[in-house]
Amino acid sequence: MKRISLSSAIISISLLAMGFALGCASAAPIKGGVGTALGLVTIINSGSTNSSGFTVKVYPNGQAEIAMNPPPPATRQGTISRQMASDLFGAVHAAQSNGRPSDADMCMKSASFGSTMRAKYSTFTSVDLNCPVVGANAKLRDQINKILDVLKVHPAVGQFRTLPTNEPRRMEGPPAASPSPTGSP
Repeated sequence: MKRISLSSAIISISLLAMGFALGCASAAPIKGGVGTALGLVTIINSGSTNSSGFTVKVYPNGQAEIAMNPPPPATRQGTISRQMASDLFGAVHAAQSNGRPSDADMCMKSASFGSTMRAKYSTFTSVDLNCPVVGANAKLRDQINKILDVLKVHPAVGQFRTLPTNEPRRMEGPPAASPSPTGSP
């Protein structure tokens, strides 16, 4: 049985780790300059009181996972072209590079009927794309809308969110008697 010295073992492990890191780093990026086989863009629509929200995960190869809300979420698979996925990753990269300073992150919306739509990639989260946006954010919104059309993802209107059944409710009692007018002295 051959004995391996501690220094030989450390060197071997270091070389193995460096080879693994170089192999991972050489994964070819998709067209548009961002994303590898491990990256994904997540599109999140919050929904509102009268429309359901959704989450769509788009991978560089064009595969998509669609989860419609309200709970329990109905999940399904979808596919878009690799070019459309590449265009999405490119639009996210452009919005990440220069989109935030030119656009307000919030806009006026109805408290009940307003919804938000954002794109997430790695540590980047876009501005609310349901607000008026310009430049790179407008291109990102347009690309997302094309993808949602291809995947046939549309918020279902009329699917109201329900309150949890264990939430205490205030019970309405009989109307309180109103004070009777009295004459002033």
